[in-house]
Amino acid sequence: MPAKTSNTNLNTLFLIGGIALVVIVAAAYFFNRTPFGLKSETSMLESTQKQTAENPTGKFEFRDRNNAQVSRPTLASVILVNAPGAQEARPITLTARIKDKVVWLRTIKADEPSCADANTCSVGGPDQSEAKEEWYSLEARDNEGNLLARYLLLAVPF
Repeated sequence: MPAKTSNTNLNTLFLIGGIALVVIVAAAYFFNRTPFGLKSETSMLESTQKQTAENPTGKFEFRDRNNAQVSRPTLASVILVNAPGAQEARPITLTARIKDKVVWLRTIKADEPSCADANTCSVGGPDQSEAKEEWYSLEARDNEGNLLARYLLLAVPF
């Protein structure tokens, strides 16, 4: 007889667990289709899919005050855009975002002596007040809107 009671308790536990799972999934669907009611302006997934559908022609380099390479733009004193024909593609607009909000915007103008060669142009990095939080993305676009370089923070915090 004790085995039957144990079996009944186990079945009840599985039933409660199943109901809890259904409630969590339903709540995730109901609250902007993100787990636990986390909200995003235009859905981070949609935003990331739009950003990654376009391939950049080049890449960024981030340098500190000593010209040493650093891994994140918020640590950089200088941000370099390395892309074929970057010098001729000016003005180049750099846009940093946290979620979908623009938090930093710079332009490498055509009349500025900011290019080391035909393929590498630079702009001063953010000051401390502009780099309080890690940027989710940084993009460089040329005078026609073509994507020259992109940086994406891999672990996006919510």
